[in-house]
Amino acid sequence: MARAALLDETIGAAAPPARTGGYAWYLVALLAVANGISFLDRGFINLVLEPVRKSLGLTDTQMGLVIGPAFILFYSTVSLPLAALADRYNRKWLIVTGILFWSACAIATGFAHNMTTLALARMGLGLGEAALVPAGVSLISDRFARARIGRAVSTFTAGGIFGGSLAAFGGGFLMLWLSGLRPGGLEPWQVAFILIALPGPIVALVIALTVREPLRVGRADAIAPSGLIAALRYLGGEGRVLLIAIVGFALMSAASGISSWMATFYIRTYGLTPGQVGPILGGISIVLGFPGTVLGGHLTDLLRRRGREDASILVAVATLAAILLILLVLPHTGRASWSFALAVPLAFLLVMMFGVAHPGIVLAAPPRLRSQAVAIYLLLANLIGIGVVPVVIPLLTERLFRDPLALRHALSLTALIFLPCAMAVLLGVRPRFVAHVERLKAFTGDLA
Repeated sequence: MARAALLDETIGAAAPPARTGGYAWYLVALLAVANGISFLDRGFINLVLEPVRKSLGLTDTQMGLVIGPAFILFYSTVSLPLAALADRYNRKWLIVTGILFWSACAIATGFAHNMTTLALARMGLGLGEAALVPAGVSLISDRFARARIGRAVSTFTAGGIFGGSLAAFGGGFLMLWLSGLRPGGLEPWQVAFILIALPGPIVALVIALTVREPLRVGRADAIAPSGLIAALRYLGGEGRVLLIAIVGFALMSAASGISSWMATFYIRTYGLTPGQVGPILGGISIVLGFPGTVLGGHLTDLLRRRGREDASILVAVATLAAILLILLVLPHTGRASWSFALAVPLAFLLVMMFGVAHPGIVLAAPPRLRSQAVAIYLLLANLIGIGVVPVVIPLLTERLFRDPLALRHALSLTALIFLPCAMAVLLGVRPRFVAHVERLKAFTGDLA
């Protein structure tokens, strides 16, 4: 009874069904654009690692620290407090403030002249971007019925995938255009950082003028606690199963950490340039990003309608297994054309996999703690995918293999270390996860 009381206290009871319609999908589209800009601003550096490293005189490991821990340090520090604010206060203005701040830091990246200034700009970028996803997912979950949350949230996620793809595709063409130009004495990569930051304030203005804060899902006749303390109390007790599932989903992000060194792999192994690699990798992701992400959400919705509350876990594990096989082969083909051919299914599977994590977590979390649950997932996912893996790869290259061209071996070894762990955690928690979701549905009445 005590555990049941804690659950009932935490979630409250069901609210009227969430609204859908044209405005709800407009909100999803607008937040997806904002998510795309955030991934564009954070991901462009992966394309220009080599020119930045040479320009600032840094090592592979130093660049790994800049793209990983420097970003995730502030992202991790503020994500949970910002999610607590999103669970209590106006989410629209939290998102607007975050966009304006990270855009300013993206511009500051363009003026970096050493590792310290580059790292500080990346820290600020992480601080600003930490506001978007928890608040955005919370807004979406209050606008959609349960049966449609998978598609809505995966569409929002697809915006980030598209932005990350645009960082490579558009960034490659931008670098070609800027090649040989040094306006104000700045390097081409510095000018590019300034230019890609400009759309952010425009989207922030549109959100400020057109988005309405919706009523929150939850019981009107009871006070449901929210915030970090309530989330930790819940996850340490009744929600322990959700915490384990979050860890499993977070481990999947190792695959994205591996992909952050993919452009450098092609540049270093096959003698290509960022202008050549970016349009190819980015073009593949742009074509496959949206359909892959939405397909992941659609499959989970379809399986869930057939009674499979483990839908997110099943889709995630299946795609992880396929991704692992590809990463064990792709870096070792010996020919760029074969490697790029394998990059096509890899890109599709990566985005499909990430299209299922957010919906799975949202539907397994109490309504008043959804922002916190998503923030904890993002914290762990980014610690692994941005903070750890991008540093593990150059450390393996420099310390274990002692050869810059052995980057291909480091990519495969990293996949072999992390991805089976993600599959094991998700499969291990699956039966208890299903029981947890069924029990949560019984308390909330959220059967739509």
